[in-house]
Amino acid sequence: MNLKKMPAALALAALLLFAPACAKQKAVPAGTSRPASSLAEASQPVSQGAASQPASSGGGGCCAGGASSGTASSAAQGGTVPQQGAVLPVKTDDETFDRKFAANSLDKAYRAEMEKAVSNVEMAKVSEKYAALWQKEIAAVWGRLERAMKTDSSKKPAALKAEQQKWEAGKSAALQKIAADAQTGGSMAQVDAASRTMEFYRARAARLSRELYDYTKSAG
Repeated sequence: MNLKKMPAALALAALLLFAPACAKQKAVPAGTSRPASSLAEASQPVSQGAASQPASSGGGGCCAGGASSGTASSAAQGGTVPQQGAVLPVKTDDETFDRKFAANSLDKAYRAEMEKAVSNVEMAKVSEKYAALWQKEIAAVWGRLERAMKTDSSKKPAALKAEQQKWEAGKSAALQKIAADAQTGGSMAQVDAASRTMEFYRARAARLSRELYDYTKSAG
């Protein structure tokens, strides 16, 4: 055996032994592995803000017992709560009165202010403001109705007075129920409660206005 050629032979054997292993490490197909940071980025949603927004919920209501609101585009789902800035339609046995009432100045002003409201707090404040205005309207219409009924010898005045007294007596309980029902509205609870309260007073004003309309219509 030639000892001088041994180191060269050993070196060649070592090279041949390790070359396949190196080739395997470099031969991983493209796309089968990504750095850890890239995988983490890929797992994130496109918009975390949009993904974390809760689904909107709404409540229901009725003009007769407590009116409804609402809020924002989500409040109209699942009930009779109006869209933001909308009001519940008033339907009576007289279409002419319905058209006249639909054109009232309070509703027009309410819609205009609600269009400018950009937060739940602002929307609630607008509804609270108009709830107070409808309360004043009830007092004004009732005063006019009482004067108009003085010349009415039928049983209608007594029936209307009893009805108004019953409404006044049940007002506190009705408002408490409105507040309790609105609590299921989540983040829209304040808006819902305020809007329902406004509709509660608005519905009563409409009822009294309808009765007054009969007297003024016949007089005019």
